[in-house]
Amino acid sequence: MLLPASVSAHWAHGPPLSKALTNSGIVTMLDGKSLVLLGGMDVHEQAQSLILKLTCSRSECEWKSTVKQLPAGRSSFVAMMIPDNLAACS
Repeated sequence: MLLPASVSAHWAHGPPLSKALTNSGIVTMLDGKSLVLLGGMDVHEQAQSLILKLTCSRSECEWKSTVKQLPAGRSSFVAMMIPDNLAACS
């Protein structure tokens, strides 16, 4: 991952996930300050519905689980952030 300029200006290993995942979706939040990891496949080849958010403060980054989850497990999919005004959410 490329760490924010306030942390470092080069590629570096980020913090480990709570469990091994492959084929997750990952997007940059619209504020440009954090990443969101969506779903993925675990070591038992089960699609996951979790949503993790990576936030960094000064020299430390951390993955945190979000309250919301995907409605169903997903892996190998395309994900992108869109502004709220393009989503029919209330």
